Amino acid sequence: MPTSIDNFYVGDVAFNFHFAGPLLDFEEEIQNQSPFHDLDYLTGEIKRGFLDYVRQGIMLDAIRRLRLYKDQFKTFKNYCEQALGRQYFYCTQIIKAAGICLRLIKAGFKILPSCVAQVVPLFKHAVTDQYGDCPLQEKWQEVVDVVFVGCVAIKNT
Repeated sequence: MPTSIDNFYVGDVAFNFHFAGPLLDFEEEIQNQSPFHDLDYLTGEIKRGFLDYVRQGIMLDAIRRLRLYKDQFKTFKNYCEQALGRQYFYCTQIIKAAGICLRLIKAGFKILPSCVAQVVPLFKHAVTDQYGDCPLQEKWQEVVDVVFVGCVAIKNT
């Protein structure tokens, strides 16, 4: 029987170690510098961070579409695996998720999926059929209605 460690991608550890120093510096900044002692500022930064997958998807899409990897890597897949330490499949999921979130933003939604895992179930609803119909907005509105109306009902009881 496979364990959770069997599904762990070793690249996640090996290729991200160089971010350890800046993260420790960031921790120290947050703890010791006054601009970071402002609740509104920190709350805004946290909320912005919830949608970082969209920024990553936009950047990944540009790298793939413009073939910016070509000077150093044979394929986009090689770029994802070697430069980012991420599986190609995961990078393409991020690109698709970002595209869907951008569509929701452009449709006027204020409540958005906060991670790739929340967008993946919407992939099948983001396809436009032969008549030009796409159920994406209706499906996301159903999610928003169920989750947030349910939360308000629970909060008020």
